[in-house]
Amino acid sequence: MVAWQAAWYYENIDFSAMPFKMRELSQLIKITSFLSGKELRIKLTNYYGKEELIFDEIYVALTADMKEKQRVTALYQDTIVIPQGEAIWTDSIDLDIKVGQTIYVYMKSSQEQEYCDFKCTYETSLTNASFARSANFLPKLSDTWQSRKGWFCLEEVDVWTKATPKYLEVTGDSLMEMGMITAPLMQYLMTVHPDEVTVLNTAISGSRLIHDAPHDQPIYETFGESLLSRMVRNRSGFKPELTIVSIGANDLMLPLISEVAARQKITKDNFFNAVQRLNEILEKRNSELILLDIPPFTLSHTGRPDDKELQVQKFRKELNSKLATIPETVPTSLLLEMLPCGVQSAYDFGDHMHINQAGGRVVATKLIPKIEQELFH
Repeated sequence: MVAWQAAWYYENIDFSAMPFKMRELSQLIKITSFLSGKELRIKLTNYYGKEELIFDEIYVALTADMKEKQRVTALYQDTIVIPQGEAIWTDSIDLDIKVGQTIYVYMKSSQEQEYCDFKCTYETSLTNASFARSANFLPKLSDTWQSRKGWFCLEEVDVWTKATPKYLEVTGDSLMEMGMITAPLMQYLMTVHPDEVTVLNTAISGSRLIHDAPHDQPIYETFGESLLSRMVRNRSGFKPELTIVSIGANDLMLPLISEVAARQKITKDNFFNAVQRLNEILEKRNSELILLDIPPFTLSHTGRPDDKELQVQKFRKELNSKLATIPETVPTSLLLEMLPCGVQSAYDFGDHMHINQAGGRVVATKLIPKIEQELFH
Protein backbone atom coordinates (compact mmCIF):
# COMPACT_ATOMS: atom_id res chain seq x y z
CA MET A 1 0.00 0.00 0.00
CA VAL A 2 1.38 3.41 -0.98
CA ALA A 3 1.02 6.22 1.57
CA TRP A 4 2.61 9.37 2.90
CA GLN A 5 5.33 8.57 5.44
CA ALA A 6 7.72 10.83 7.31
CA ALA A 7 11.17 10.61 5.75
CA TRP A 8 12.70 13.39 7.90
CA TYR A 9 11.46 15.09 11.08
CA TYR A 10 13.05 17.74 13.32
CA GLU A 11 10.49 19.22 15.71
CA ASN A 12 10.62 23.02 15.78
CA ILE A 13 11.06 24.61 19.19
CA ASP A 14 9.81 27.84 20.73
CA PHE A 15 12.19 30.78 20.31
CA SER A 16 9.51 33.44 20.93
CA ALA A 17 11.51 34.66 23.93
CA MET A 18 14.36 35.48 21.52
CA PRO A 19 12.69 35.85 18.10
CA PHE A 20 14.76 36.29 14.97
CA LYS A 21 13.68 39.67 13.54
CA MET A 22 14.54 40.09 9.86
CA ARG A 23 13.50 42.47 7.11
CA GLU A 24 14.17 39.75 4.53
CA LEU A 25 15.16 36.09 4.70
CA SER A 26 16.62 33.40 2.54
CA GLN A 27 17.44 29.98 3.94
CA LEU A 28 18.81 26.73 2.55
CA ILE A 29 18.19 23.49 4.42
CA LYS A 30 19.85 20.20 3.56
CA ILE A 31 17.96 17.08 4.57
CA THR A 32 18.62 13.38 4.04
CA SER A 33 15.70 11.07 3.35
CA PHE A 34 15.21 7.87 5.35
CA LEU A 35 12.79 6.54 2.73
CA SER A 36 12.47 5.94 -0.99
CA GLY A 37 9.50 7.36 -2.84
CA LYS A 38 8.15 9.12 -5.93
CA GLU A 39 6.62 12.27 -4.45
CA LEU A 40 7.51 14.73 -1.71
CA ARG A 41 5.65 17.22 0.48
CA ILE A 42 6.81 19.60 3.21
CA LYS A 43 5.35 20.58 6.58
CA LEU A 44 5.89 24.20 7.66
CA THR A 45 5.00 25.52 11.12
CA ASN A 46 4.28 28.85 12.75
CA TYR A 47 3.22 27.57 16.17
CA TYR A 48 5.04 30.19 18.23
CA GLY A 49 4.92 33.37 16.12
CA LYS A 50 2.55 36.25 16.82
CA GLU A 51 1.55 36.86 13.19
CA GLU A 52 1.24 34.92 9.96
CA LEU A 53 4.44 34.17 8.06
CA ILE A 54 4.79 34.64 4.30
CA PHE A 55 7.31 32.96 2.02
CA ASP A 56 7.44 34.38 -1.52
CA GLU A 57 9.20 31.38 -3.01
CA ILE A 58 10.07 27.85 -1.93
CA TYR A 59 12.04 25.42 -4.07
CA VAL A 60 13.34 21.85 -3.80
CA ALA A 61 16.40 20.47 -5.59
CA LEU A 62 18.84 17.60 -5.35
CA THR A 63 21.93 19.83 -5.38
CA ALA A 64 22.93 22.75 -3.15
CA ASP A 65 23.34 25.07 -6.16
CA MET A 66 19.58 24.61 -6.75
CA LYS A 67 20.02 23.73 -10.40
CA GLU A 68 16.99 21.94 -11.83
CA LYS A 69 14.94 23.14 -8.86
CA GLN A 70 11.20 22.63 -8.56
CA ARG A 71 8.79 25.27 -7.27
CA VAL A 72 6.82 24.28 -4.18
CA THR A 73 3.26 25.58 -3.78
CA ALA A 74 0.55 25.41 -1.12
CA LEU A 75 -3.09 25.20 -2.19
CA TYR A 76 -1.58 25.72 -5.67
CA GLN A 77 -0.41 29.21 -4.76
CA ASP A 78 3.23 30.26 -5.28
CA THR A 79 3.20 32.56 -2.26
CA ILE A 80 2.95 30.42 0.85
CA VAL A 81 1.27 31.72 4.01
CA ILE A 82 1.57 29.97 7.37
CA PRO A 83 -1.18 31.20 9.71
CA GLN A 84 -0.24 32.18 13.25
CA GLY A 85 -0.38 29.22 15.62
CA GLU A 86 -0.74 26.66 12.84
CA ALA A 87 1.12 24.31 10.52
CA ILE A 88 0.52 23.69 6.81
CA TRP A 89 1.42 21.05 4.25
CA THR A 90 2.63 22.09 0.84
CA ASP A 91 1.31 20.53 -2.33
CA SER A 92 3.24 17.47 -3.43
CA ILE A 93 5.88 17.51 -6.14
CA ASP A 94 7.12 14.62 -8.27
CA LEU A 95 10.62 13.63 -7.21
CA ASP A 96 12.32 10.25 -7.44
CA ILE A 97 13.91 9.80 -3.99
CA LYS A 98 16.13 6.99 -2.69
CA VAL A 99 17.11 6.13 0.87
CA GLY A 100 19.99 8.40 1.85
CA GLN A 101 19.10 10.91 -0.86
CA THR A 102 20.24 14.44 -0.09
CA ILE A 103 17.50 17.03 -0.71
CA TYR A 104 17.78 20.82 -0.51
CA VAL A 105 14.94 23.19 0.40
CA TYR A 106 15.38 26.88 -0.49
CA MET A 107 12.97 29.37 1.09
CA LYS A 108 12.74 33.13 0.44
CA SER A 109 10.77 35.95 2.04
CA SER A 110 10.88 39.66 1.26
CA GLN A 111 8.59 40.43 4.23
CA GLU A 112 9.74 42.01 7.49
CA GLN A 113 8.89 39.24 9.95
CA GLU A 114 9.72 37.59 13.27
CA TYR A 115 10.65 33.91 13.18
CA CYS A 116 10.00 31.94 16.36
CA ASP A 117 9.77 28.32 15.16
CA PHE A 118 13.41 27.28 15.16
CA LYS A 119 15.55 24.15 14.97
CA CYS A 120 19.26 23.57 14.66
CA THR A 121 22.06 21.07 14.34
CA TYR A 122 25.82 21.16 14.68
CA GLU A 123 26.75 17.90 12.94
CA THR A 124 26.23 18.52 9.22
CA SER A 125 26.72 15.24 7.38
CA LEU A 126 22.98 14.50 7.06
CA THR A 127 21.26 17.75 8.06
CA ASN A 128 22.61 21.25 7.52
CA ALA A 129 21.28 24.77 7.14
CA SER A 130 22.21 28.39 6.54
CA PHE A 131 20.21 31.60 6.37
CA ALA A 132 20.84 35.18 5.28
CA ARG A 133 19.10 38.51 5.86
CA SER A 134 18.42 39.01 2.17
CA ALA A 135 15.70 37.51 0.00
CA ASN A 136 17.78 37.51 -3.18
CA PHE A 137 20.63 35.36 -1.97
CA LEU A 138 21.43 31.65 -2.00
CA PRO A 139 23.15 30.87 1.35
CA LYS A 140 26.19 28.63 1.35
CA LEU A 141 26.35 25.65 3.66
CA SER A 142 29.30 25.25 6.01
CA ASP A 143 30.48 21.81 7.11
CA THR A 144 32.20 22.94 10.30
CA TRP A 145 30.61 21.30 13.34
CA GLN A 146 31.77 23.94 15.85
CA SER A 147 28.90 26.35 15.19
CA ARG A 148 25.13 26.10 15.21
CA LYS A 149 23.29 25.63 11.90
CA GLY A 150 19.73 26.86 12.35
CA TRP A 151 16.60 27.18 10.22
CA PHE A 152 12.97 28.29 10.59
CA CYS A 153 9.54 26.72 10.08
CA LEU A 154 10.57 23.55 8.21
CA GLU A 155 9.66 20.60 10.44
CA GLU A 156 8.88 17.54 8.34
CA VAL A 157 9.37 16.09 4.88
CA ASP A 158 7.14 13.22 3.78
CA VAL A 159 7.45 10.95 0.76
CA TRP A 160 4.79 8.95 -1.07
CA THR A 161 6.11 5.45 -0.61
CA LYS A 162 5.44 1.74 -0.30
CA ALA A 163 7.68 1.63 2.77
CA THR A 164 6.10 1.14 6.21
CA PRO A 165 8.86 2.34 8.51
CA LYS A 166 9.18 1.96 12.23
CA TYR A 167 9.69 5.27 14.02
CA LEU A 168 12.55 5.91 16.43
CA GLU A 169 12.36 9.11 18.49
CA VAL A 170 15.54 10.74 19.80
CA THR A 171 14.78 13.31 22.44
CA GLY A 172 15.92 15.06 25.58
CA ASP A 173 18.60 17.72 25.58
CA SER A 174 21.42 19.15 23.48
CA LEU A 175 23.29 15.84 23.23
CA MET A 176 20.51 14.68 20.92
CA GLU A 177 19.75 18.04 19.31
CA MET A 178 23.34 18.75 18.22
CA GLY A 179 23.57 15.64 16.05
CA MET A 180 26.88 14.22 17.26
CA ILE A 181 25.18 11.04 18.50
CA THR A 182 22.23 10.95 16.12
CA ALA A 183 24.13 11.36 12.84
CA PRO A 184 26.11 8.09 13.12
CA LEU A 185 22.96 6.32 14.34
CA MET A 186 21.00 7.64 11.37
CA GLN A 187 23.73 6.71 8.90
CA TYR A 188 23.86 3.19 10.30
CA LEU A 189 20.09 2.74 10.07
CA MET A 190 19.91 4.08 6.51
CA THR A 191 22.68 1.70 5.44
CA VAL A 192 21.75 -1.47 7.32
CA HIS A 193 17.96 -1.05 7.47
CA PRO A 194 16.98 0.99 4.39
CA ASP A 195 13.29 1.93 4.21
CA GLU A 196 12.71 0.26 7.60
CA VAL A 197 13.02 3.13 10.06
CA THR A 198 12.77 6.93 10.31
CA VAL A 199 14.40 8.88 13.13
CA LEU A 200 12.34 11.69 14.70
CA ASN A 201 14.36 14.40 16.47
CA THR A 202 12.40 16.16 19.24
CA ALA A 203 15.32 17.19 21.46
CA ILE A 204 15.71 20.70 22.91
CA SER A 205 18.96 22.23 24.09
CA GLY A 206 18.67 23.01 27.80
CA SER A 207 15.78 20.62 28.36
CA ARG A 208 15.25 19.18 31.83
CA LEU A 209 13.45 16.03 32.93
CA ILE A 210 11.32 17.41 35.77
CA HIS A 211 11.00 21.19 35.50
CA ASP A 212 10.02 23.57 32.71
CA ALA A 213 12.48 26.23 31.58
CA PRO A 214 13.42 28.86 34.18
CA HIS A 215 12.58 32.45 33.28
CA ASP A 216 15.60 34.33 34.64
CA GLN A 217 16.87 35.08 31.13
CA PRO A 218 15.34 34.85 27.64
CA ILE A 219 17.85 32.18 26.58
CA TYR A 220 16.69 29.97 29.45
CA GLU A 221 13.08 30.30 28.29
CA THR A 222 14.01 28.61 25.00
CA PHE A 223 14.75 25.42 26.95
CA GLY A 224 11.05 24.63 26.83
CA GLU A 225 8.76 22.43 28.86
CA SER A 226 10.08 19.56 30.93
CA LEU A 227 10.62 16.34 29.06
CA LEU A 228 7.82 14.73 31.09
CA SER A 229 5.38 17.42 29.94
CA ARG A 230 6.49 17.10 26.32
CA MET A 231 6.13 13.33 26.35
CA VAL A 232 2.59 13.56 27.71
CA ARG A 233 1.62 16.18 25.12
CA ASN A 234 3.37 14.42 22.19
CA ARG A 235 2.94 17.32 19.76
CA SER A 236 4.37 15.36 16.82
CA GLY A 237 1.51 12.86 16.97
CA PHE A 238 3.83 9.99 16.06
CA LYS A 239 3.81 6.69 17.95
CA PRO A 240 7.46 5.64 17.86
CA GLU A 241 8.29 2.03 18.62
CA LEU A 242 11.47 3.15 20.39
CA THR A 243 12.48 6.35 22.21
CA ILE A 244 16.10 7.20 23.01
CA VAL A 245 16.51 9.81 25.74
CA SER A 246 19.44 11.92 26.90
CA ILE A 247 18.36 13.93 29.94
CA GLY A 248 19.51 14.98 33.40
CA ALA A 249 22.59 17.12 32.85
CA ASN A 250 20.56 20.34 32.82
CA ASP A 251 18.61 19.29 35.92
CA LEU A 252 21.97 19.36 37.70
CA MET A 253 23.73 22.14 35.83
CA LEU A 254 21.07 24.87 35.67
CA PRO A 255 20.80 25.31 39.47
CA LEU A 256 24.46 26.39 39.39
CA ILE A 257 23.70 29.36 37.11
CA SER A 258 19.97 30.12 37.45
CA GLU A 259 18.37 31.49 40.62
CA VAL A 260 14.99 30.06 39.63
CA ALA A 261 16.44 26.61 38.95
CA ALA A 262 18.39 26.74 42.22
CA ARG A 263 15.08 26.86 44.10
CA GLN A 264 13.84 23.71 42.33
CA LYS A 265 15.48 21.01 44.42
CA ILE A 266 16.43 17.70 42.85
CA THR A 267 16.84 14.58 44.97
CA LYS A 268 17.82 11.08 43.99
CA ASP A 269 14.30 9.88 44.77
CA ASN A 270 12.38 12.51 42.81
CA PHE A 271 14.72 12.17 39.82
CA PHE A 272 14.42 8.39 39.83
CA ASN A 273 10.63 8.64 40.25
CA ALA A 274 10.54 10.98 37.25
CA VAL A 275 12.44 8.41 35.18
CA GLN A 276 9.89 5.81 36.20
CA ARG A 277 7.10 8.21 35.20
CA LEU A 278 8.79 8.74 31.82
CA ASN A 279 8.85 5.00 31.29
CA GLU A 280 5.15 4.74 32.18
CA ILE A 281 4.24 7.47 29.69
CA LEU A 282 6.14 5.68 26.94
CA GLU A 283 4.63 2.31 27.84
CA LYS A 284 1.16 3.80 27.30
CA ARG A 285 2.37 4.85 23.83
CA ASN A 286 3.77 1.34 23.22
CA SER A 287 7.25 2.80 22.92
CA GLU A 288 10.29 1.14 24.46
CA LEU A 289 12.72 3.39 26.34
CA ILE A 290 16.48 3.56 25.97
CA LEU A 291 17.94 5.97 28.52
CA LEU A 292 21.48 7.32 28.51
CA ASP A 293 22.97 7.91 31.93
CA ILE A 294 23.89 11.49 32.81
CA PRO A 295 26.96 12.59 30.81
CA PRO A 296 30.03 14.34 32.21
CA PHE A 297 30.24 18.13 32.23
CA THR A 298 31.95 20.97 34.02
CA LEU A 299 31.27 24.70 34.11
CA SER A 300 34.89 25.34 35.03
CA HIS A 301 37.27 26.36 32.26
CA THR A 302 40.28 26.22 34.57
CA GLY A 303 40.08 22.51 35.29
CA ARG A 304 39.50 23.31 38.98
CA PRO A 305 35.76 23.18 39.75
CA ASP A 306 34.62 24.81 42.98
CA ASP A 307 33.20 22.92 45.93
CA LYS A 308 29.59 23.44 44.85
CA GLU A 309 30.22 21.89 41.44
CA LEU A 310 32.19 19.03 42.97
CA GLN A 311 29.12 18.26 45.08
CA VAL A 312 26.99 18.27 41.93
CA GLN A 313 29.41 15.88 40.24
CA LYS A 314 29.26 13.55 43.24
CA PHE A 315 25.46 13.66 43.01
CA ARG A 316 25.58 12.94 39.26
CA LYS A 317 27.61 9.79 39.87
CA GLU A 318 25.21 8.68 42.61
CA LEU A 319 22.30 9.15 40.21
CA ASN A 320 24.10 7.20 37.50
CA SER A 321 24.73 4.34 39.93
CA LYS A 322 21.01 4.20 40.63
CA LEU A 323 20.08 4.50 36.95
CA ALA A 324 22.37 1.57 36.20
CA THR A 325 19.99 -0.67 38.17
CA ILE A 326 17.19 -0.33 35.58
CA PRO A 327 17.33 -2.27 32.30
CA GLU A 328 16.40 0.74 30.15
CA THR A 329 19.70 2.49 30.93
CA VAL A 330 22.67 2.31 28.56
CA PRO A 331 25.68 3.61 30.53
CA THR A 332 27.99 5.75 28.41
CA SER A 333 29.24 8.43 30.83
CA LEU A 334 32.31 6.46 31.93
CA LEU A 335 33.39 6.17 28.29
CA LEU A 336 33.47 9.98 27.97
CA GLU A 337 34.50 11.47 31.29
CA MET A 338 37.77 12.44 32.90
CA LEU A 339 38.43 12.94 36.60
CA PRO A 340 37.42 14.78 38.72
CA CYS A 341 34.83 15.96 36.20
CA GLY A 342 34.40 17.01 32.61
CA VAL A 343 34.72 15.44 29.18
CA GLN A 344 37.88 13.75 27.94
CA SER A 345 39.78 16.09 25.62
CA ALA A 346 39.48 13.64 22.71
CA TYR A 347 35.68 13.84 22.96
CA ASP A 348 35.24 17.44 24.13
CA PHE A 349 33.22 19.78 21.91
CA GLY A 350 35.33 22.58 23.35
CA ASP A 351 33.03 23.88 26.07
CA HIS A 352 33.61 21.00 28.55
CA MET A 353 29.85 20.30 28.55
CA HIS A 354 29.19 18.68 25.15
CA ILE A 355 30.78 16.00 23.03
CA ASN A 356 32.26 16.26 19.55
CA GLN A 357 31.87 13.89 16.60
CA ALA A 358 34.33 11.37 18.05
CA GLY A 359 32.39 11.31 21.31
CA GLY A 360 29.15 10.93 19.41
CA ARG A 361 30.49 7.88 17.59
CA VAL A 362 31.48 6.30 20.90
CA VAL A 363 27.95 6.72 22.27
CA ALA A 364 26.31 5.61 19.01
CA THR A 365 28.40 2.43 18.91
CA LYS A 366 27.21 1.62 22.42
CA LEU A 367 23.57 2.26 21.47
CA ILE A 368 23.40 0.31 18.20
CA PRO A 369 23.17 -3.22 19.71
CA LYS A 370 20.31 -2.09 21.97
CA ILE A 371 18.51 -0.48 19.03
CA GLU A 372 18.91 -3.65 16.98
CA GLN A 373 17.53 -5.71 19.84
CA GLU A 374 14.50 -3.50 20.42
CA LEU A 375 13.51 -2.72 16.82
CA PHE A 376 14.55 -5.68 14.71
CA HIS A 377 14.55 -8.79 16.90
